[in-house]
Amino acid sequence: MRKAVVVAALGAVLWAGAAEAAGNLTARANRLPPLVFDKELKPSVTTFELTTGTYYRLTVESKAGDEWQFAAPELFANSFVDQISIRDIEIHGVGSFGWIEFDADGAANIFFMPVRPGEYAFGVRGRAPVGKFVVK
Repeated sequence: MRKAVVVAALGAVLWAGAAEAAGNLTARANRLPPLVFDKELKPSVTTFELTTGTYYRLTVESKAGDEWQFAAPELFANSFVDQISIRDIEIHGVGSFGWIEFDADGAANIFFMPVRPGEYAFGVRGRAPVGKFVVK
């Protein structure tokens, strides 16, 4: 039910002309290059270019072998986050969230649609940002 409310609110914003979105909102998610963090917590990609209104799938993978948190709070606060999946578990109608914690090596898939242009930093929670999402 919450998903429908968020989509309805997004539609109202688009209809009112406060924001414009490009792309097909009913299409399959566009897969972004995997974002892999190595043992030094360095990312495999440092810049992602996104478009408002486009549905994306981001795979965040840890090869760090230790506990850490992936964070991109401003991006996800300015996006409709539809789903997070980890192995065979899916969380739907997420809304926004702060970070994903990795206790061991593994991967999480985040399905989202940015709704506000801007530059949004990402990285390891508690450290300086290591990359950015540029949303146009």
